[in-house]
Amino acid sequence: FTGLPGMILGLALPHENITWFATRVINRQISPTELAPPSRGKVTDKKRLKDILTKAMKNWGNYAQSAIKAFTL
Repeated sequence: FTGLPGMILGLALPHENITWFATRVINRQISPTELAPPSRGKVTDKKRLKDILTKAMKNWGNYAQSAIKAFTL
């Protein structure tokens, strides 16, 4: 969610039945270790991600195709 001026503190996706709102905003220094990428997990590429999502969403019907497309653009 980019391109909007200011800080986004609330977001509603009515077609997805999802709503998020910030409950607090804290102004503090962030250490470099907090921004470090995770050390656990497996590195994957776009093709493997699409395979994983397709397998996980096999029972989603036609809706799965648009969701998979959104995640693998």
